[in-house]
Amino acid sequence: MKKFSSPPNKLFLHCKVANLLGALSNSDLKLFDKFLRTPWFNRSKVLIRILENVKNHHPNFNNPKMELPRIFKKVFPKESYNEHKLRKYFSELTKYVQLFMAHRIFESNKKLVNEQTALYLNHQNNYHALEKYHRDAIRKNEENKIKGLKSYKQKSDLLHQLYFHPSFDKFPDGAEMLKANMESIDRELTLKKLFIACEAMNVSHFFNEEFAPSLLTEVQELVESFCKGEHPVFKIFLNLSYLLQGNGDKKLFEATMLLATNKSLLLEYEEHASCISLLINHAAREHRKTDDIFYLKKIHALNAFGLYKKMFIHRKKINESTFTNISNTASMIGEYNFASNFISDYQQYLDEKIRQKTVALAQAYLLFHKQDYKTAYHKISNIPFISLRYKLVARTLIIQCLYEIQGEDPSFKQLLKRELVAFKRFIKKNKSWNETRKNQYLIFVQVVDKIINNPDKKSIIEWLLRKSETNQPIMAKDWLMNKINSL
Repeated sequence: MKKFSSPPNKLFLHCKVANLLGALSNSDLKLFDKFLRTPWFNRSKVLIRILENVKNHHPNFNNPKMELPRIFKKVFPKESYNEHKLRKYFSELTKYVQLFMAHRIFESNKKLVNEQTALYLNHQNNYHALEKYHRDAIRKNEENKIKGLKSYKQKSDLLHQLYFHPSFDKFPDGAEMLKANMESIDRELTLKKLFIACEAMNVSHFFNEEFAPSLLTEVQELVESFCKGEHPVFKIFLNLSYLLQGNGDKKLFEATMLLATNKSLLLEYEEHASCISLLINHAAREHRKTDDIFYLKKIHALNAFGLYKKMFIHRKKINESTFTNISNTASMIGEYNFASNFISDYQQYLDEKIRQKTVALAQAYLLFHKQDYKTAYHKISNIPFISLRYKLVARTLIIQCLYEIQGEDPSFKQLLKRELVAFKRFIKKNKSWNETRKNQYLIFVQVVDKIINNPDKKSIIEWLLRKSETNQPIMAKDWLMNKINSL
């Protein structure tokens, strides 16, 4: 730093405004210049002249020209030096820098903008506009594609502000009206928070995020305290919260499923569809962990119920994953007529771009489970799958078909070996997958390779058990175990 003849209190760099201006990036300093010249924010030409004289020495302001008397002379050329007057303008400029910094944060933080808008409406006692604003915000949040637990936290906060907020006295008759309506507010808020908590837990499983239980604990305590969990709608989501936390068993699952299907008239459509979806996802996770066909049968029953209630059709479209899962589950438990009819009746709801591939995959699974392996192989091997998900699922099924075919026709064994090598190479070269996803397919390939090249049942089972001890999911595990046990 250069040495100055002036004392520190005469240097601009020791002023508060210099410290704040120095904290701005070069691009933000340019934006602040425009900000200061906007009549809506500032009408003082003096502040603009001060900034013009100091900005070229940003960010350190350690130039001899940055002495206060020199700055004053530039800004007020016809006046005698008045430090008090200059510092007064510095103080005013400081407020504008702070306002600009706050404005920049607002621009990048939509949640903060929403909160402050709600606070303004509240201060204006415009409760009608405030309630409408909150409901619009909640609706937009629900329309957004969920990206993780953060989305559910925002949704919960919006609901809390809408239904019960200390400064939100939305009842015209004040405290008496609030007291009279307290129970209904608590019931609706609690149910919606419980609903959000269940969805958030489900998302945490999918994205492998750690779920913070504070919201859930709070809502569970509320439910138990004022209605003892007896109301069927509360009971459904309370049970789901315990199941998703890993605290339930088959008995609790069946009881929850019975409530969800028998008490459907008490649930709003969104809550009901979410409830069925949460039960299906939980059952799918339990089936992957336990290989218990009980959960597959329950998934099929829930799928049939969801189709009957038209829960899987949105804007006259069905998601390809939902389509494939419904068809495959029916095929896996031997409900072949259901699967065939479903494919025939619901393929019209698939997006035209993916219809052919999705239907071919579903039909191939159905043929495979009906043990028509050659037809299944030819149906799926002729489809040029593009998406990564379809390639993985299709190539797994092709290997399963070839394995079954080569048992009857050994000429297919070399084709199976080539497919195993190609699939293994395909898995390893993709860098974008996480290790868990890669390993579940690699283990599948390795087990099939061991079965055809070294059919020692005991050593394969021991190797597979070591893999299972790490809770590593394994692709087509039921089928693999069946092949190993038949050695």
